[in-house]
Amino acid sequence: MTTPLPPYPGATKESSVNYTTGGEPFAIANAVEDDLDPRDLYYLARAVEDHTHGAGRGLPINRIATNIAPQVPGDLQVAVDDFKWWGSGSAQVFTAVNADRDQTVNGTKRLNQPLLLPRQASAPGAPGLGLAYLYLGPGDRLYLRSGNNAAAPVGTPSLLAAALAWQTTQGAAQAQVQQLNLYVPTWTLGFRPLSNDAATLSTVAPLTYGGTPVTLYVTWTAGTGVGKVNFTFLCGVSTVGGDLTAPATTVVSATVDAPNTNLRHQRTALTWSTGLPAAGDVVYYTLRRDDGNEGAAGSKFAGTVSVIDVAIVYG
Repeated sequence: MTTPLPPYPGATKESSVNYTTGGEPFAIANAVEDDLDPRDLYYLARAVEDHTHGAGRGLPINRIATNIAPQVPGDLQVAVDDFKWWGSGSAQVFTAVNADRDQTVNGTKRLNQPLLLPRQASAPGAPGLGLAYLYLGPGDRLYLRSGNNAAAPVGTPSLLAAALAWQTTQGAAQAQVQQLNLYVPTWTLGFRPLSNDAATLSTVAPLTYGGTPVTLYVTWTAGTGVGKVNFTFLCGVSTVGGDLTAPATTVVSATVDAPNTNLRHQRTALTWSTGLPAAGDVVYYTLRRDDGNEGAAGSKFAGTVSVIDVAIVYG
């Protein structure tokens, strides 16, 4: 007849709090006179066999080698700021990506989600020959700075429209075509005070356009004098099959101060962000100097504003 074993663990022992999973909890003696129970050895052997540092299978790892390079699968090392391990497939040491420090990353890395880039306050310095920076810059556009070159936007190109590409009938209250004697004689459009002078441009949104805000850069000059200068853009959009005679609406307006200097290079940016066209839509632009907006902003500039160029940046 087999004598039944007493309840396990005995009253004077305590159960392990680190091995509690899978039927292998064992007891720990807490007094010299605690008897050795055969089950102590069984549960200890089982705990060692099933030890994984997982929940209920031992304490978690709290130290990884710092001075021994990984040599076999399972070896881990913290080398200064790098986390390293042994890759069994290639039989070499691999280094994890360090998200907080500069690091050279080798091999092709596939990203299954969009890459999120914070906008940079200023362009990075030139990286030097054979290198390039890709970053989010002004106007929330993607920029590339390669080698020792200046930063340049990536993607849909700008539409550069010199002043004479804009149409004017030269009727009453229309912009005047004029030639200024700058470094070389330069044709411009003169936007007179009080006249609400306007010029128009008909074009098509680039077929590679992705629906991002459109920024219009007006390059202009003026003679001496103080006061407000207003540029207002009206736009009409016709989709494929749409009405090509539909009226345009005001999409953006900007009022700036005249520089009170004679024939100096000025630039005013206006960003169109709502009611945007789609790729391939016909777009009618109207650039107007708005007398009412100038008066509402304060004292109006009394001279003619000469527009040299308008750049339309899609995105």
